[in-house]
Amino acid sequence: MGVLKSLESCEFIVMSDIPHTAYILTPEGASYVEANASPEAQVFKAVADAHAAGTPATIASLKDVLGSVADIGFKQ
Repeated sequence: MGVLKSLESCEFIVMSDIPHTAYILTPEGASYVEANASPEAQVFKAVADAHAAGTPATIASLKDVLGSVADIGFKQ
C-alpha cells in the first residue's frame, strides 16, 4: 500500500475504492454442498437406494438415514 500512496501523491495514478459484496454459505447450505444434493434430492436418492436394496422406504427409515434433512426434504 505504501508504494501506491506514493504514486498517487505524485499524481502518477488515481486510486478509488471499489465496493464489493461477498456471500458465504450457512452451515446448513454447506451441508447441502457437501452432500452434493438438495434435501429433496437426498430424500429421492434414499428412496431409490432403499428400493434397490429391496427394503421399504418408510418415513421412519428415511429419517434414520437422513436425520433432519428428511424433514426438510418431505416439505417440498
